[in-house]
Amino acid sequence: MITELERLEAKDRIAYSQILEKNRGLFNYSLESRELESLGVNPKNFVARMKKRGLLESIQRGRYVTTLSPIKGYLPPRYHPELIPSILLSSLSTPYYISWHSALSYYNLIESASNTTFAAVIKEKCSFKSPLGNVRFVCISSKKFFGYKDIKIDGYKILMATPAKAILDSFILPENSGSFSVLISSFKEGYRNGLFDGEELVKIALRLEMPSLNRRLGFLMDRYNIAGSDLLLPYLGRSYAVSLNPGSYKKNEFNFKTNRKWRVVEDELLLDTAENLK
Repeated sequence: MITELERLEAKDRIAYSQILEKNRGLFNYSLESRELESLGVNPKNFVARMKKRGLLESIQRGRYVTTLSPIKGYLPPRYHPELIPSILLSSLSTPYYISWHSALSYYNLIESASNTTFAAVIKEKCSFKSPLGNVRFVCISSKKFFGYKDIKIDGYKILMATPAKAILDSFILPENSGSFSVLISSFKEGYRNGLFDGEELVKIALRLEMPSLNRRLGFLMDRYNIAGSDLLLPYLGRSYAVSLNPGSYKKNEFNFKTNRKWRVVEDELLLDTAENLK
């Protein structure tokens, strides 16, 4: 059976094969057009032909991914929205890492689907939308830009928050991950599955230097019998009480009280919901 690649003219086949093999299915027109010219292929006409055949798909002006897989048995890059931040930022030398809902989903700590990839950056960058998926760039301070590692998805290198950092990023900006009750459930699940321990959580929290985060984390660690929370006690700040869920606190029909040790308003409805999620 003749493949799509074999149907191409010789020069196009060589050029496309090079994109698959050398660039693993990623094509940046401005960086790689000269290589096509060296093969005797007009870059502009080549892109037009490949797009017409459905073999290249644009994710941004001048940047494309192949619809054929560069590795036998693996999905083409168009099926990996986690790659988009790396592709968009590669030519700008802009650091990033994937966190919040996207990282929690990668670690199987959250079930809800999202077509948006959340990426941390240290310089403001506009959100991006494409047929392959959307990217929301979340600008954070350079002091908070840590706690990530190299991972590979189908052979592609991606910078991903560690499970503990993804949880704490989400505690700080829960709107990028989902409801706080779901985050509490993810927190419990991550600890239960050995993805992080109390020592790692405390180490990251202290480096983030956020008293309100220390209060919420310490309270939750105590509630779920995670050792090490007392190391946070000297770093709770001076204000009286904060709500468990960041933002304004609203009374509900469940009882509520202030935990004096951590100076956190215990939201029993929120906790009850989190503890009864499957």
